[in-house]
Amino acid sequence: MKRFLLTMLVLLTAIVSVNAQNEIAVGKVKGLGATDEKPIKVSALKSGNSQNVMKFDENLSRINLDANERLCGYYTSDELSWGTYFTYYAGDHTAGSIFSTADVLKKAVGGTITKARVALYQDIGSTTVKVYSLSTNPITSEPLATGTINSTVRGWNDVTFDKPVTIVDGEDYLVTYDFTIPNMQGGIGQTVFMIDNDLRDYDPQGIYLLGDYGDGPGLYYYDTSCDLCIQLVVKGGSFVDDDVTLNKPSLDKIFYKSGDNANFSFGIRSTGNKIPSSYSLDVAVDGQVVNTLNSPVQLTGATQIVNTSITLPNGYSAGDQHTITVNVKDINGVAATEFVDDDMTGAAFKSYVESVARQKNYVEQYTSTECGWCPYGSEAISALKEKRSDIAVVAMHNSIMDEAPYYVDPFTIEAGDAIANIFASGLPSGTVNRYYVTDKTINSDGSLALGLTSSTDPQIEAQILSDAIDESNVSVPAFATVDISTSFNKDSRELSITVSGKVVDSFDKLVGSDAVLTVCLTEDGITNQQYKYPLTGGYGSYVNDYVHNSVLRAVMSENPYGDNLEWTDGKTYSKTYNVTLDNSWNAENMNVVAFIGRPITENSDIDDVWVNNANIVKVGETSTGISTPTVSEESAVEVARYSLDGTLLSAPTKGVNIVKMSDGTTRKVIVK
Repeated sequence: MKRFLLTMLVLLTAIVSVNAQNEIAVGKVKGLGATDEKPIKVSALKSGNSQNVMKFDENLSRINLDANERLCGYYTSDELSWGTYFTYYAGDHTAGSIFSTADVLKKAVGGTITKARVALYQDIGSTTVKVYSLSTNPITSEPLATGTINSTVRGWNDVTFDKPVTIVDGEDYLVTYDFTIPNMQGGIGQTVFMIDNDLRDYDPQGIYLLGDYGDGPGLYYYDTSCDLCIQLVVKGGSFVDDDVTLNKPSLDKIFYKSGDNANFSFGIRSTGNKIPSSYSLDVAVDGQVVNTLNSPVQLTGATQIVNTSITLPNGYSAGDQHTITVNVKDINGVAATEFVDDDMTGAAFKSYVESVARQKNYVEQYTSTECGWCPYGSEAISALKEKRSDIAVVAMHNSIMDEAPYYVDPFTIEAGDAIANIFASGLPSGTVNRYYVTDKTINSDGSLALGLTSSTDPQIEAQILSDAIDESNVSVPAFATVDISTSFNKDSRELSITVSGKVVDSFDKLVGSDAVLTVCLTEDGITNQQYKYPLTGGYGSYVNDYVHNSVLRAVMSENPYGDNLEWTDGKTYSKTYNVTLDNSWNAENMNVVAFIGRPITENSDIDDVWVNNANIVKVGETSTGISTPTVSEESAVEVARYSLDGTLLSAPTKGVNIVKMSDGTTRKVIVK
């Protein structure tokens, strides 16, 4: 399943992490009252203790189905996933999701929509559920059917429509419900929506708002990364008796060597009129069947995950792309002939031969002086620094909590704000190596950025981040070294930075010929006010002498998303940057962070913006030693660094450093 990071680089989603704060951004849907496709940024509003919830067990009862009726939707089980905060002005709103005959309703063509069920995070009073055809403008046209829920509850709410809606091939249908945000202090919203973040079987169509959100009446997109928890009841349709659908393919790594064990998982469910008594699936690598699975799970109408392990063949070359697929071989001993386009699913990976030592793992923190929960995110980052020395942290302050001219984060810079607006799923949050963590125990909401306050214990948060780092290292080995040399003139405050390194063979296939280099300046130990909420609840207050660390001061790269590598030969790159430090910056507390990774574009996949290797040095110093060796078959990586007196170091420090490696050995290196 392909998940785009975002449709436009300026889009801000409204999904928030536990105790996170965010604003929404909405944009007109082209052709439905839109004047253009530019998202409209809605002013940020300070919020209180907003919440996300994980799966809960309230009102999960199954809707009553009549003869020849079935549930259709982005998923059809009774589970509920996340509630999400709707932050907008008080008043009446209409939200919905789109159901298309191109996917969700494909097998329902010819049937009728008779009922629906809507999942809500909280009671919203009475609501009317409506079905529109998107062949006409829902602002000006009448709904095809309506149904009223007189008294809503937390969880699933059932509704029967006043008339059936015939499902026509080629049509898209918008299903909405209305709700009211009360006039609360500050105009903040409520946790209303239930979303299908980790449950859906199809690519998301998104959450939509119907009304006027700044660009005239029309259909606006609210979030394109998920759908509302709405399921339709369909009577009849084009369903066949025996049908199996495969989806949700996943591999545990992006890169493998020849002979590695690849852990492959996929989803499977029965989508026919009957539940098959038996079935078989062929698992193939690059089209060659390597295993046949005979009825690995007892099928139901809900998606179940099947896990299997495959030993990869020998003889792979570096940088080649391969695929692992699974397809339905037969159902009840008979080969399928109808609706076979969803009988196969698969995932791709790249092979590699050699790698280099990981120097630092890049940790990006998204924060704000106006965010009351962000101090707890900073505590988690501090705990992570104590836990491991192989990290380079950049704290990007985001403007989404600003309310100029009264509340403005003084550490927000344009480049950092642009990056945070892309990756941050709420504040406080962060990414590790900009890697999309697939482990649901670490990343249960399926976003790129991980929330930093799912627990009030910073040690627990630090362990979650550390586990995510370990997963990223296993999945994406380092294929390039990153060495930093700096020269600083204290009198003129002129700083010269040269970042150089060597890459493995086939680097252009492994990381890509479009790989980019990003160089940042950060500062530690800055005292400034910070808004903070008490853990006991209630209103927050400003801490006037709060110490901010790893604050992004400047992005040296010409492009904030990274510059193209400048090659000195086929395997060596080097680039020099010059800057005069601002007089207000304390050079003694400043660091240079550099990293190589995948580029960021409008169509970047969420799992294809990873950082491959990183490094950090203090201004005026140089990193040498562990990054000098190029390639090795099994490279040990640095896990800790100490001074001669045994003090744990967070970055290479001038003088003799004692480096502890992952294979148990220690190395003595000199940092000039």
